[in-house]
Amino acid sequence: MAMLSAGIACGDGTGPGGRTIRGVVSLSTVWGLPLPNDGVQVRIGTSDLVAETGDDGQWEIANVPLGTHDVHFSKPGFGPMRVPGVRMSLGTVTLEDTTYLAETPAHSAVIDSITISTRFGPPAVLVWGKITATPPDDAVAAATVVYEGTSPSVGPLENTFSGAAISSAIVNGNTGERSPPDAEFVNLVLLEEVQKRHAPGSVIYYAVYASSSSCSCYVEPGSGQLIFTNVGPRGSVASIIIP
Repeated sequence: MAMLSAGIACGDGTGPGGRTIRGVVSLSTVWGLPLPNDGVQVRIGTSDLVAETGDDGQWEIANVPLGTHDVHFSKPGFGPMRVPGVRMSLGTVTLEDTTYLAETPAHSAVIDSITISTRFGPPAVLVWGKITATPPDDAVAAATVVYEGTSPSVGPLENTFSGAAISSAIVNGNTGERSPPDAEFVNLVLLEEVQKRHAPGSVIYYAVYASSSSCSCYVEPGSGQLIFTNVGPRGSVASIIIP
């Protein structure tokens, strides 16, 4: 599972005035299989400065105004992506990290149970469930995103994590043997961190969404919130009382 951090590097500009942004995009299926990297639209903010990737995923935009810009990535059928706060100065800015986009999941996930357990180390809230899809034979992994909140409407817009939790279930593993048709997942949230956010006795809700194994996400400047841009349909919601 790949995540993005907005590293940049600067060099000599190639566009008029020496103000160019470039980078590389990688596309994959929802199950983590590589795809041709062409046809991704790259846009600087809400401007008309637009480029499109070729098969190698490379893109470049010249004549970018000085200042700080968000770079947006989109392609029909794929979760959109955003790299916020890219600072444009004279020269060429290269996004050092590959930008990942994956097919938007059509399937969902369901929560079977929520427990507080030390099974994997320190006490943690474990959200167990299944992904309601049969992965293809060559699938790499299946993933879910879990959001935490104080009401059943918890989701991307009502979330008390500084970043939503994500889990990835290996489908075939190293043995080549398939997982069950409904791939199981478990999300782990340290109880100590939950207790910092919620008073003892609070009823906390967790909602699960299917995601892609190459997960598109970015950190929102200022708030530090981890934003997932490629989640599928809302699955189920379950609750637990925090000790």
